[in-house]
Amino acid sequence: MNAQEYLKRGVESFNRDDFDQAIADFSGAIRLDSNLDLAKKNLYSAYFNRGVKRYTNGDNDGSIADFTEAVRLKPDDAEAYRARGTVNNGKGDYDRAIADFTELIRLDPNVVAYLLRQANYYEKCKAYRAAGDKHNFFKYIDLSIADLKAALQIDPNNEMARKMLSHLTNEREARAKTYEAISWLKGQGL
Repeated sequence: MNAQEYLKRGVESFNRDDFDQAIADFSGAIRLDSNLDLAKKNLYSAYFNRGVKRYTNGDNDGSIADFTEAVRLKPDDAEAYRARGTVNNGKGDYDRAIADFTELIRLDPNVVAYLLRQANYYEKCKAYRAAGDKHNFFKYIDLSIADLKAALQIDPNNEMARKMLSHLTNEREARAKTYEAISWLKGQGL
């Protein structure tokens, strides 16, 4: 087969939702003709769509692998970061989710919804607070506060962001005072 035949079969496979075959065919077309831009674009789409299909079927690791390949093929596409960040969040891999959403925001700084979602990692702070993990509690709450401030710069009238920011700032201050008091008591031998 030549590159054009691989490309044609890849498009047909893609249209039948046979993403595995589409990826193989688009890869074959690129291998034979590395200048085939249409094959590269379609390969990105095949990986992205197979990632979505894997995610909906509960294959989080497979979907992350596909979204990672989509990011490699098209690093300036915000959607691949959004998708991978969503899966990482669902898996509880918050550091990777934050990294993906941070890149999403860098690529599309007007995505207030993702700033709010990222700020919502405050919920994860509660688990660290309950476990007495001071370092991670402050790490996530500080990231949340920064994201809410960024959201308010984009949309100063966003009432949800304003309320969340007020709540998190108060929570951080109260927790810092508590840790200070505990530290002082330990220093006194109590």
